Amino acid sequence: MNGFLGLDAHGATVGLVGYGQIARAVTRRAAGFGLRIQHHDPHQDGEAPSAAISLPGLLRTSDVVALHVPLTPDTLNLIGAAELALMKPTATLASTARGVVDEAALLAASRSGCRTRPDWT
Repeated sequence: MNGFLGLDAHGATVGLVGYGQIARAVTRRAAGFGLRIQHHDPHQDGEAPSAAISLPGLLRTSDVVALHVPLTPDTLNLIGAAELALMKPTATLASTARGVVDEAALLAASRSGCRTRPDWT
């Protein structure tokens, strides 16, 4: 049965890229699961209950990276080969955004042995 076990969420670090309404809702719900939440949003306005962090720092330290940004010229392929290389090899990449992940870079990383798990929602 060990092959069917998922991520032990308690104590895991979730990194939210973008900190709009969806990411704020994720932060509120995650509190009950004992998750540590950090976020990166260069356009953040006001206070936030989670820790703000640089994108490279977020990628290096998160067990789950969740993308919650709109597709703009600034976010197109925001996560490419260099960013994937920063992530923990066991991290999960969850995206609710289109065009933010360079899919060719993700495929190349997976073929080269990167164990990052993509989760397209």
